[in-house]
Amino acid sequence: MHFSIDGASEAMVREPYIDENDNVVCSIPDAMLKQSKNIRCYVFAKNETSGATIYEILIPVTAKARAVNAASGQVTTDKT
Repeated sequence: MHFSIDGASEAMVREPYIDENDNVVCSIPDAMLKQSKNIRCYVFAKNETSGATIYEILIPVTAKARAVNAASGQVTTDKT
């Protein structure tokens, strides 16, 4: 699968796998999720001689609210 920030000219490639329930699973690159911009996923099928995009998926991404410590009012550092 190829992932790109919506409107970008370059993509990151991630290899999917089949889980125990026969689902196709692929991780979205963390660097893209941190940008709070929509991500476009291209499902790419290939064989020994060629390949082609067979699906295109738009994944909306919204920024996570920043955590604030209720007692101090300070923004907390959240590594997740």
